[in-house]
Amino acid sequence: MSNVYPFLHFLPPRDRSRSLQPPQVRDETACRELVVSLMRRGFGYGEPLLNFPPPTFPGRLLEENELLQVDVSFLEPGDFLVCATRPPIHDIDHGDKKRMEPGNTDLERRIFAAWRTYLEVCARSHVKLARGPQDALPEGFEGRRDMAFLQGGGGNYKELNDLEGSGWRPPPPNRTAAFLLRVEELPGGGPGLI
Repeated sequence: MSNVYPFLHFLPPRDRSRSLQPPQVRDETACRELVVSLMRRGFGYGEPLLNFPPPTFPGRLLEENELLQVDVSFLEPGDFLVCATRPPIHDIDHGDKKRMEPGNTDLERRIFAAWRTYLEVCARSHVKLARGPQDALPEGFEGRRDMAFLQGGGGNYKELNDLEGSGWRPPPPNRTAAFLLRVEELPGGGPGLI
């Protein structure tokens, strides 16, 4: 039987002198709903994988040779990691409010690689689709090729850009985006990702 493993990012600390605690994870309720739905479809439950940021908060994405190594030898073919929050691929670069610190692990970096196939930019304030997904948008949604988001009072669109030379435009009111990604195997092998 294949298992699902919640992959949890931590909320940004308000006080960097305090250590992170397991209950301070981002979008845990959404992750739980996804896991329960998958279990109803026959998946088993694997323990949560807590993506702790490094204790020194380097404030950058580490180089490949600096990444913390995660033992995933317990994962079997057909298992899935379930992550219900946007990965913090470009949060640091954008200087976003309430940015999530990356865990700077080899496993997290493989998750980033899976997303980079579909997203050129992935930050709290800005998401830009990669070229292939841009071309696959249905008619009428071309404006969602490049999206800016509000950072306070919800995650609604701030501006939209179709990348056809007309620049940023005001969005429809009270709208946001959701992304669903399912890959059968992470880059480099191993578990899948939902």
